[in-house]
Parts: sequence; C-alpha cells; structure tokens
Amino acid sequence: MARQEVPRLFFTKEEQEEIKRAVAETESKTSAEIVVRLERNCPGDPLVHCRDLLEALGITHAKSRSGVILFVSLEDHKVAVFGDIAVHRVLGNEHWEQLCGTIARGFKEGKPCEALCKAIRRIGDQLRGPLPRHKNDVNELSDDLSIG
Repeated sequence: MARQEVPRLFFTKEEQEEIKRAVAETESKTSAEIVVRLERNCPGDPLVHCRDLLEALGITHAKSRSGVILFVSLEDHKVAVFGDIAVHRVLGNEHWEQLCGTIARGFKEGKPCEALCKAIRRIGDQLRGPLPRHKNDVNELSDDLSIG
C-alpha cells in the first residue's frame, strides 16, 4: 500500500502539528469543537459517515453541540464537512460544499495540509460571531488529527 493511502503516514509530524495549531487557534475564537478525521476509505456516503462519526467520536457530547468534523478518505478521495446542531443552524449546506471544494482542490494540487488549515480557519471566521468563545469554555475534544 502506498504511503499516500495510509492515514497515519499521510501527513508528516510537522504537518500534523500545523493542523493541530490551526484547530487550536480556531477554537480559541469560537465555542466550536473541530475534529479533522482522516481514513483510508469510506464505504457509502461520506455525509452519512460523518453523521455517524459525530456520535462515535463523542463530538455530540460537546456541551454546546457546536462540533464540526472535516472528513477525508484517502483511497477513494471523498471529502465531507458536517456540523452538529448548533453549527448547522448557523452554516447551511452551501458553506459546507464550498469548504469541501477547498479541501478537495488542495489535495488535488498537492497541498492537503494547507487546504485543511485554510478550511479550519474559514470555519472559525464564520462561527466567531454567532458562536463566540466564552471565558469559561474548555477544550472538550483533542485537537490532534483523528485517524481511522
């Protein structure tokens, strides 16, 4: 199996740290909890898979129900972004589709880390007004890349 198809080997340690910093930076400006999930493949619809991952990864347990998952499957090139209840109320399907396009283009152009970080920051820009970070907010989910 090629390195580019193995989720835990896809990004260098430095790139993983860059993604983690983008998540932490974004979460410092909003109450959203962001999870970046990388898997080898995705049987079926990636949006349905993301909905299932919200529960499986504990994202729905975030106090404010403001979790977001950015999902990429490497082998079959599927991308999805899915927000929990509070986030979906603020950002509709059109915004998710634009983010998926940004991520997919970045992977195709050989700049996957840059594309994910850009998408993460866009989420923060969109949510900082309607879902601001409160002084008593705590980081409820790991900022590390989630590998499936």
